[in-house]
Amino acid sequence: MARSLVLVANSEALEAWPEEYRTALLEAAAVSFEDALEATRTEDRLPDDHRAEVCGAGLEMVELTEDELAAVRAAVEPAYEALRAVAGAAAYLDEIEALKAELAHRPTSSPATDGQSR
Repeated sequence: MARSLVLVANSEALEAWPEEYRTALLEAAAVSFEDALEATRTEDRLPDDHRAEVCGAGLEMVELTEDELAAVRAAVEPAYEALRAVAGAAAYLDEIEALKAELAHRPTSSPATDGQSR
């Protein structure tokens, strides 16, 4: 199930809206985000056989080795650097990193891959 966890808006267009419209949009987005986040957390707590079901639906779950994951992080670092240069974005990136550090866990294996990393 697709969930929206991000609200993207043109800041100039948004600022042109009446205050009550902006407030309504931001409040609705906050409620929607909380619902989507809770649904995602619930899915994350499902037993491992849920992963097998996803893979059985034709999707491939790929588990990276630590070296592969480090390579991906290195490859996207220039994009993060560019984002940090955007006014206000650095604070959001810092917040995301803090959340990732707080919530991060890596499964030891998945039934779809029988614990074999690619």
